[in-house]
Amino acid sequence: MKKYIISATGILFLILSCISLYAAGPRVVRIGAFNYYPAIFQDKDGVVKGFYVDALADLAQRENIRFDYVYGSWSEGLERLKSGEVDVLTSVAFTPERAEYMDYTATPLLTVWGELYAPLASEIDGIREVQGKKIAVMKGDFNARHFIDLMKKFDITCVIIELPGFDDVFKAVASKKVGAGVVNSSFGVAKQEEYGLRSTGVVFNPFDIFFTVAKGKNQSLLTLLENNLANWRHQADSPYNKARQKWSHSNNVPVQVIPSWLGYSIAILAMMTLVAVAFIVVLKRQVRRKTRSVVESAEQYQLLSARQNAILAAVPDIIMEVDSQWVYTWSNSAGFAFFGDDVIGKEAGSYFAATQHTYEIVQPLLEGTEKTLYIESWQRRKDGEVRLLAWWCKALEDEHGSVTGSLSTARDITERKQAENTLKESEERHRTILRTAMDGIWLADTRGRLIEVNDSYCRMSGYNMQELLSMSIPDVDVDDTSARKEGIMTRGEKRYETRHRRKDGTFFEVEVSVQQRPDEGQCLAFLRDISDRKQFEKVLQDKNAELEGFTYTVSHDLKSPLVTIQAYAGMIRQDMETGKLARAQVDLTRIEDAAAKMSDLLNDLLELSRVGRIMNAPSRIDMNRLVKEVMTQLAGLLGRKIEMIICQDLPETHGDQKRIAEVIQNLVENAIKYMGDQAAPRIEIGTRQDGKECVLFVKDNGKGIDLQFHENIFSLFNKLDAKSEGTGIGLALVKRIVEVHGGRVWVESEGAGMGSTFCISLPGVG
Repeated sequence: MKKYIISATGILFLILSCISLYAAGPRVVRIGAFNYYPAIFQDKDGVVKGFYVDALADLAQRENIRFDYVYGSWSEGLERLKSGEVDVLTSVAFTPERAEYMDYTATPLLTVWGELYAPLASEIDGIREVQGKKIAVMKGDFNARHFIDLMKKFDITCVIIELPGFDDVFKAVASKKVGAGVVNSSFGVAKQEEYGLRSTGVVFNPFDIFFTVAKGKNQSLLTLLENNLANWRHQADSPYNKARQKWSHSNNVPVQVIPSWLGYSIAILAMMTLVAVAFIVVLKRQVRRKTRSVVESAEQYQLLSARQNAILAAVPDIIMEVDSQWVYTWSNSAGFAFFGDDVIGKEAGSYFAATQHTYEIVQPLLEGTEKTLYIESWQRRKDGEVRLLAWWCKALEDEHGSVTGSLSTARDITERKQAENTLKESEERHRTILRTAMDGIWLADTRGRLIEVNDSYCRMSGYNMQELLSMSIPDVDVDDTSARKEGIMTRGEKRYETRHRRKDGTFFEVEVSVQQRPDEGQCLAFLRDISDRKQFEKVLQDKNAELEGFTYTVSHDLKSPLVTIQAYAGMIRQDMETGKLARAQVDLTRIEDAAAKMSDLLNDLLELSRVGRIMNAPSRIDMNRLVKEVMTQLAGLLGRKIEMIICQDLPETHGDQKRIAEVIQNLVENAIKYMGDQAAPRIEIGTRQDGKECVLFVKDNGKGIDLQFHENIFSLFNKLDAKSEGTGIGLALVKRIVEVHGGRVWVESEGAGMGSTFCISLPGVG
């Protein structure tokens, strides 16, 4: 009897403690909520629901807690946890960055993975099909980050569109604003039918999600969540598993998770004598309810297991599980179809083809240093054919964190890899041709926009590749017209010559060969720079004209002394016959003069021909010193009557010092020769600045030159005074030397009796 009284007293104390606890008022805990259906979401009535909410309702009842849900986007939830606006955040994947401002429960809420969804009629059936597509992701999502990393590993370029939540991602995919979207696997399975979407088979990055609190804060709350979550995950009839089954299978029948003995406890206070009886009654009811719950959970588990097996059987990818010794322990139907029905119990390495280092690559999984790995491995199919499989491997761990094996998905990528290699080889050949071609090459679309150019064309045009790819054919082809452009696009191979504009504004001549690619809507052009050829042709024409004039002039001027010699030779013969020897002597003198003149002509012509062919080594020329040396040589010719004015600060130049000295000497001699009867003869050597051009000049106050002769005086054998000394080659020689040095020469004179100024412009003078 005493024992029963003690038991009743204990129960009474427990009940009174509970009543005291609840009387103190509930503890308010703010939870950051976002759209993560079916775990947690905001329903159409504005109420936050989901299996997290149902499970936490049980905890709230037992621990006298009121959970307030602060709804927003995922990224807003992160910011609210940082700022203290919320105490708890759900469904958080572990990252080192987040661990700096979050504390995690040791037990995960779920193990999930990222998955790519697309419309039912979409062409996307693998990772390569997302090339160039718009892909929607949730802003700040762990899956999004790994998907972007995955694209980089495969060298795939796509446009990432960040949206606030998973619902926004599915809405964008369903409305075809994007090609596909990345969501969490649990959300995708629950919502794909509602939005009319399907999985593309691209799954990646299995990971655990947890409850978190702010770093160093709410530790008692974190411990409470951890203890309950650890129990819930290992009890089939726990509030967590019941709620998960309810929401995963659209079963909206309320599940009673709140104990009903509270009412009995109040009755016990009034009837102390009935405490023991009431306790037994309550206990029996709890046992019956728990038993019923276990049965229901078992049935739900069987249903869930059947659904999971059906899903795994329908997945086209191979899914395999190995233990820590790399022995296969489980397979889906695709795995059996590839490896054979006897694959279970066999070591994975027995299916490896040729020499591979697969074990070494995946060893970090078993060592626990890596959670997931990607590897491509050649595997032997059950029929003996060797195929290339792409594996995504996830480490499996026990409750102590020890690695027990690996769960892996695989896809046969043999044909894709072969196609990639073929494409890569073709692209490499294409790049090699573009890179090594001496001719310029561009590729344009049907609108005439340049879509590819090679380095040779960049060098020709002076533009870099990026600049050219923002231009069109008319931007560079200055002779291009709409008609020609249409002709390029609508006809077969075509050749023409045109001018292209360089970046610096200059032009160059090109020979263009265009080949149309009608199937691809493109045209390919090969361009050869013919500027040098055109320039050479022009120079050759000029030289031919010059040679023609030279030949005519030489034949004319050499003919005169020959005629003189021939005429006086005939006179000598007559004088000899008649015995007039004195007259013959005079005729011989005239023959000698004619021969001397011819010799001078030939020597001057020889000197002219050497200019440009026989050059002394170019050097820096001190013009002050050079002019002084030339004046010393001409001292006798100048005498004392001619006043010489020489600038004391003549600029330096660069070239053949001997030839430049010949230029100065010829110009001074020419000034002396045509000084005329000037009473105060004067010659000035100096320099002046014409804009950016530095000009050397030799100026005299002699006879001057009429404007009509300013160009002709630089021609061969052209003398204004036929009776003057010399052969008439001097100024032609000056012009030739100056032009060989890349300069120009001209004369300035206001006319007869006004003197002359011979001007020279040479590169590098100054």
